[in-house]
Amino acid sequence: MRASDECINAIKGFECCELTAYKCPAGVLTIGYGHAQGVKEGQVITQAQADSLLRGDILPVETYLNSLPLTFTQGQFNALVDFCFN
Repeated sequence: MRASDECINAIKGFECCELTAYKCPAGVLTIGYGHAQGVKEGQVITQAQADSLLRGDILPVETYLNSLPLTFTQGQFNALVDFCFN
């Protein structure tokens, strides 16, 4: 399964999108929708890059959930992806 567009849009609604790198409250350089890996001070990205980073950041969550010997509805899967992402 993959997170639905509805799930992605919900995450986008809960998270602010910053196209310029900033330090989050924990002092970690962050960009896009909370992406923190390899971010450099002063870095600027496009909206398309922010969207791509978000999809990449939830991919490990999707992979993990799909490895479990459980069956989820799309709504359950979306809720778990959102919970784990946050």
